[in-house]
Amino acid sequence: MFLQTVVADGQAEVRFVEEMKARAAETRGDIEETVQRIMEDVRARGMDAVAEYSQRYDKVKPFTVGREVIDKAYHGCAPELREALEQAAENIRSYHEKMLVRTWEYQRVPGAVLGQTVRGLHRVGLYVPGGTAAYPSSVLMTAIPAKVAGVE
Repeated sequence: MFLQTVVADGQAEVRFVEEMKARAAETRGDIEETVQRIMEDVRARGMDAVAEYSQRYDKVKPFTVGREVIDKAYHGCAPELREALEQAAENIRSYHEKMLVRTWEYQRVPGAVLGQTVRGLHRVGLYVPGGTAAYPSSVLMTAIPAKVAGVE
């Protein structure tokens, strides 16, 4: 069955998710193990590990682009393209600002404080394809929501 309806009764959806996790673990266990090893290596060795995996899997060495290169590219870009990208960035930023979940609390009766605390991530990793699939929209649609959410 391609599409299955699960009636959320507090138990059925939990069972359904657990079954999906079990199936995923069976079929993708090797991937999980590989990813776990890579993540542990990156935590331990930082950018040295990232460079090694990038070379191994993508056949490229990662590099840092300096401010002067960015400024030169920005000012060398056709004004119409730059304006279109800036407008797209503003549209994306505006949309995601409306989606922000905020911390809130209230006291219904004395001594009973209810609410939720929202904590953002300090940093995230973004994957942006390059080469023949270089899409500026990939940068905009991943970096801007992260910034709006408070990622440094």
